[in-house]
Amino acid sequence: HKVNYAIATNSGTSACSLLLTNLSETVTSAKCKIAIPAFTWMSIKETIMDLGLDIHWLDINSETFHIEKNDIPKNVDLVIPLHTFGSKCNIKTDIPCIFDAAHALCTKGVGGNGIAEFFSFSPTKSFTGIEGGMITTNSEKLATGLKVQTKYMSRMSEINALVALFNINRRNEILKRKKEVHKFYCKNLPFTQQKIPEATNHNISAFL
Repeated sequence: HKVNYAIATNSGTSACSLLLTNLSETVTSAKCKIAIPAFTWMSIKETIMDLGLDIHWLDINSETFHIEKNDIPKNVDLVIPLHTFGSKCNIKTDIPCIFDAAHALCTKGVGGNGIAEFFSFSPTKSFTGIEGGMITTNSEKLATGLKVQTKYMSRMSEINALVALFNINRRNEILKRKKEVHKFYCKNLPFTQQKIPEATNHNISAFL
């Protein structure tokens, strides 16, 4: 993903939690407000609420399933855009962002967006480690703090790391197969597929 730092974690949820607790310049206040898509995974909402932070829900584009820049209010402190189902969300905003890339491993252009991005290796992902997660960032300061914390409280187990590495090394084969399956669905299902504005790894084929 062409980033300076990649830190393994025991899950995508813990990766998100670690990022929020390490962004001290952004989330120190109980009044801090974080904007997230209304179409997201429950653990993101629960993590934010567990930290005592406020949520601002963002509607999504009904074709791409991504949030839109014009829908982000100026009074939020942080945005967590979602690369929905592995499709890159190419939103650009002056508000600090950490990207939910849970499904988006090996999607072109993902990995170095915003302050950081976090991934998942859970069983539903194309590149599974059975469980596990990862944070990518170009911030040396952030990466240094994350490495210390993951060592003691969010470490990926050796067996999860072994399985994840095995599947990452098969990435070309997996991506090719996922694309073939996606084309088959598009040809044979009488539905409109999710619009892909930039790039995707076809982790999930979504239809309207």
